[in-house]
Amino acid sequence: MRNIFFFPCFLLTILAAQAQDGKPLVLENKEVKLVIQTQGSGITDFVLRDKPVNPLAWKLRPEQMPRNNQSGPPFAGHFLCVGRWGSPSEGEIAAGIPHNSEANTLTWNWLEKPKSDKQKTTASWNISMPLDQYSVTRKVHFPAVGSWFLMDETFENQLSTARVTNVVQHATLGFPFLSNSTLIDCNAGIGFDQRTDFSELEKYSFTFPEGILPDGRADLRKTNDERGYCTTHLIPDSAEYGWVTATNPESGIVFGYVWKQNEYPWLNLWHHKENGKPVAHGLEFGTTGLGKPYQTLLENDVSFFGKKSWFFMDAKATVKKSYIGFLTKVPANFKGVKVLKYGVGGLMLTEQGEKPRTILVTLPENLLK
Repeated sequence: MRNIFFFPCFLLTILAAQAQDGKPLVLENKEVKLVIQTQGSGITDFVLRDKPVNPLAWKLRPEQMPRNNQSGPPFAGHFLCVGRWGSPSEGEIAAGIPHNSEANTLTWNWLEKPKSDKQKTTASWNISMPLDQYSVTRKVHFPAVGSWFLMDETFENQLSTARVTNVVQHATLGFPFLSNSTLIDCNAGIGFDQRTDFSELEKYSFTFPEGILPDGRADLRKTNDERGYCTTHLIPDSAEYGWVTATNPESGIVFGYVWKQNEYPWLNLWHHKENGKPVAHGLEFGTTGLGKPYQTLLENDVSFFGKKSWFFMDAKATVKKSYIGFLTKVPANFKGVKVLKYGVGGLMLTEQGEKPRTILVTLPENLLK
């Protein structure tokens, strides 16, 4: 049986590095521009300077926000979910807990204003979440030369008691980078549709790029499907890194993320169209595959091939996680990414198809330690 619920799950010096209280952090070099908001700490712009098509242009209108998020900024681009992904419980909502975490509703505090050397610019900022009782510190590393950034994040449980919890990187593609011809690729494997009954997740499972939806099959690489869906996948335990990419053939750009598999074992892909055009496509990697209150997850003992949709965090414990975001230009008619390898020299992107081309995104070694 299927349930009907659906979770719409630098030049050697930096050209510009601006950050003022309440103002966005803007970092630029000869190749790319990165914008991170102070309120909510969302990444809202990441563009190539000579091809300024923003993959993270998605943004909700205020009236589209959940009822418990009316006081915060609208969801946009890539924001952070801490403590939960999706809806709180009714009791938590009554206590003031917002949808997709308190972290994306508050104004963050600068710890280190942008500081540059010949290799990179760094900046750090943090937030104390008074309702959820978490502290989060983020540090961005932006290169003097290159089209990537590294985000280091430290999460601290401020409670004197242990808890179950989650962290999800809520990255969502928007128009015009997102179009009917955009291609999604990743090393995720087995997965399920979010509308599947908890007791039958494994029975109705499938493997990326094939999707088996309640109303038929779908090619999850493509973004031209008229149906809305959210599918959830596991990054194989055998993989050292998880990765996901989006290719925009019209502009000749690939955008993507790389992270350690043991830090974020789940990848959630959600798709939404309006008037025949895709307006949102989520590339959400994290520690959970279900955006449900913990009461629901625990009472139903939800797991998927042995993987729980939460992790345990002890009293006063600290957890560190990191990821890389990158952009690169690709040749005309690039067919998407079949294999991504991270090693000496950086990222090697091998194209789909019979005569694949290989693209190198230069990165320093050991960014993801």
